[in-house]
Amino acid sequence: MLRVFISGPIKADTVAKELENVHVALEAAYSLVKAGFAVYLPHAFWFVDEYMNANGWVPLKDNYIPQDLEWLAKSDILLRLPGKSRGCDIEMKHAVLHDIHYCYSVDEVLKFSKELQKGSCND
Repeated sequence: MLRVFISGPIKADTVAKELENVHVALEAAYSLVKAGFAVYLPHAFWFVDEYMNANGWVPLKDNYIPQDLEWLAKSDILLRLPGKSRGCDIEMKHAVLHDIHYCYSVDEVLKFSKELQKGSCND
């Protein structure tokens, strides 16, 4: 089973836009899990932070990148969703440095998994 790390923007100027970013990632994750991939979805921690905020706890927001990079190192593919994000830039650099394949859409991930050719998504 191929492991896919989903990298996409989360934080935004409004909660509504953040939720939109999370929904885009959730849809990608759903499609990939349904297709038989093991998925790591950092966006799930948005809900953790919202819960912490609602209960007066300190969100973990600044602690996620080191954790994400640990999971990314164990991944076969990084799916980079559209949008600007400092965290996503860090994750993409990590993927490139560690020769982890990256794709820009669920369709590219599906194509890569069928072709199993090194670099097929990185052209």
